[in-house]
Amino acid sequence: MIDKDTLIQQTLLAVSPEHIDRYAQLPPSAQDKIRDMIVQLAEHHQITCRYHHDYETDDNWNELNKKMTQLISSPLQSHDGVLPLTQTNPITTSNHQFVTNINETSKELQKHLNTFPENPYTNDLEVLPDGSLKLEITSTRETLFTAIGCMGPIIFLVGFMSEVSTFYYIGILTLIWGTRQAIQTDDFLKFIPEKNEIFYHRQNGDKTSLSNYLKLDDVLCIAVQGSKNSSKESSWWEYKPIAITNRGELLDLGDQKKSDYVNCFAFTRKLAQVLQTDFFDEFQPEAKLEITTVNSEIQVYYSS
Repeated sequence: MIDKDTLIQQTLLAVSPEHIDRYAQLPPSAQDKIRDMIVQLAEHHQITCRYHHDYETDDNWNELNKKMTQLISSPLQSHDGVLPLTQTNPITTSNHQFVTNINETSKELQKHLNTFPENPYTNDLEVLPDGSLKLEITSTRETLFTAIGCMGPIIFLVGFMSEVSTFYYIGILTLIWGTRQAIQTDDFLKFIPEKNEIFYHRQNGDKTSLSNYLKLDDVLCIAVQGSKNSSKESSWWEYKPIAITNRGELLDLGDQKKSDYVNCFAFTRKLAQVLQTDFFDEFQPEAKLEITTVNSEIQVYYSS
C-alpha cells in the first residue's frame, strides 16, 4: 500500500509550498476527497508500493514528485473509469483562477461604481473583497439597538434628577448594552454577480448569516419610491431605490433619504445598469410609486 500521508505531503509540496497550508485549512471531508483522488492517480499510473522503497530518502523523492506533479498539473481526463471527470482545467490552477475571477469582478464593479453620481445614495455602495457589491440598508434591529443606546443617558438623567440610584445603573447598562449591540451589528444587502442574486447579510459580532432576498431574474424593474413626511413646521419628500418583482412585491434596495429627487433618480438608473435589470424611467418628483394588476399584467405608475 502507498504511504498516503507522505504521498500527499510530497505531492502538494512539489506543486507549491502554499498548497500544504491550503490543504490543512480545508475541512476533513475535502481533505479526504483530495487524498483519495491523488492516491487513485498514483495507483492508476503504477506509482505503487514499490516506489516507497525506491524513494525513501528526500533526494530520491524528486522523481516521484516530478511524476505526481505532472499528473496533478495536467488536465484532468477520464482515467479508464478511475476518475470519470470532464474538467479540462488543471486543478492546481483552480484556486488561482478563482482569485482571478474575483479580482476581475471587483474591478468591473468598481469601474461601474466610479461612474455613479456623487451623492448620499452612492456613499451606501461598496465593492467587497470577495467580488460582491454591498448595498447598505438600515435594518430594524440596527435602529432598535441605536434607540436603546440613546435611551441610556435619558434614564440616567431621570435617575439623577429624581435621586433614585437604581436609574443610574439602569441608564449606564442600557447605554453600554445598546451601543455595543449597535456597533457589533452590520446588516446589509449583498449582490453576488455570479449568482445573479441579492442576499441579505446579517451580522452581530461573530455570528453571520446570509439569506435569500431577491433573485434578479424575478425583477420586473427598478424604480424610485417617494414618501411624503411632515412636521408641525414643514413637509418634505424622501426617496429610495426599490425593486418591483414579477409578483408585484416592492423590495427596498437602499435607505430612504431626504434628498433631491434628481439624485435618487440618477443613482437608481445607474444601479439598474449594474444589476442588468430594467429601469422605470418615468421622471416624477414628489409622487408615490403605485402598482396595479390588470388582466394578470402588472402596471407601474406614480400618483401625486
